[in-house]
Amino acid sequence: MKKYFLSVLFCFTLIGSMLFSAGSKEEVTIGVTLPFTGPLAFSGQQTAQGMQIAADEINAAGGILGKKLKLDLQDDKGDATEGANTYQLLKGKGVPIIIGSGTSGVTAGMAAKADADKVPLLTPSATADMLTEGKQFVFRACFVDSYQGKIVAKFAAENLKAKKAAVLYCSADEYSLGLYESFNIACKEFGLQIVGKETSPTMNDVDFSPQLAKIRESGAEVLFVPYSYGTAALIVVQAREAGFTGPIIGADGWDSIDNKVEDNVAAFENCYYTNPYSTEDPDPSVQNFVKKYSSRYGSETLTSAGALGYDCLYMAAQAMKEAGTTTDREKVAAALRNMKFSGTTGSFTLKDGNPQKSVVVMQIKSGKARWATTVK
Repeated sequence: MKKYFLSVLFCFTLIGSMLFSAGSKEEVTIGVTLPFTGPLAFSGQQTAQGMQIAADEINAAGGILGKKLKLDLQDDKGDATEGANTYQLLKGKGVPIIIGSGTSGVTAGMAAKADADKVPLLTPSATADMLTEGKQFVFRACFVDSYQGKIVAKFAAENLKAKKAAVLYCSADEYSLGLYESFNIACKEFGLQIVGKETSPTMNDVDFSPQLAKIRESGAEVLFVPYSYGTAALIVVQAREAGFTGPIIGADGWDSIDNKVEDNVAAFENCYYTNPYSTEDPDPSVQNFVKKYSSRYGSETLTSAGALGYDCLYMAAQAMKEAGTTTDREKVAAALRNMKFSGTTGSFTLKDGNPQKSVVVMQIKSGKARWATTVK
């Protein structure tokens, strides 16, 4: 009942935000485009919830340059075409910065347009390297795939002591492909041999049994599965059914996967994934956020999406304060380019639009994702 109430409450909040237009002279509106419906709705909603907590804190502290902060939330449904439409809508409203989207595939089209239009675009969780490459107006709060894929290989070789690995990835998706490519390169560095390599044509396939049968026969000791949590959950269950018993590792797209465990708890034992943050981190900034989020929305399913949304809004606010403007997009982007920031998901300096930060490794135990270690 509590979760249902919160979902209804969030929908009303979303509708109210969508009805809000550009804002008055006493207000500054930040545009947000995320998946609030569709298969990635859960992470999109948590990202916006984290931003709402930050917005309330910022307003309680006097706003941004004396102006009250508003959020204009738009639903891109996790779809690239919808993302292009929501970007155009928010750009037309004159917002000083757009936060979004949540995935690399949707953000890719926005990134090219944002750079050409000179509109600052800040993504909380899109990790594909190409999003920021050669661009002056595209930034992110999360780490990039080339770094994350390397951490997966390092963890598999050094922590899990694996010598042979297999990978199942989507060849048509920027996120999945980028993670595979960086993992493939890093495996050579850490002495990890890839003995099985299988692909799927889309991120939303439901039957992976042919690929997993081949992986089982490959002699791989560990399996890397760079998919989003919904599809990854299917792969984990099918991998166990196919007879693969070794560790299965994912990336940050797995965040929320423990909500898919349900009656297959045993299948998810010996599963790990990289993530930007953990609620179990004793850092005061993390625990302060967890406490605030829990009191407002409940902490049973809190993932990194909420924390990244929280940090994104503070990054946007800091950029406008440092730029001394809530309207000049070029000055806001200039403030972001070399920003030094300390937040819930780490302290870092943006370099070429990307933060340099440590990576948390989560382990699923008894159906729940728990902090395992932090890798740098």
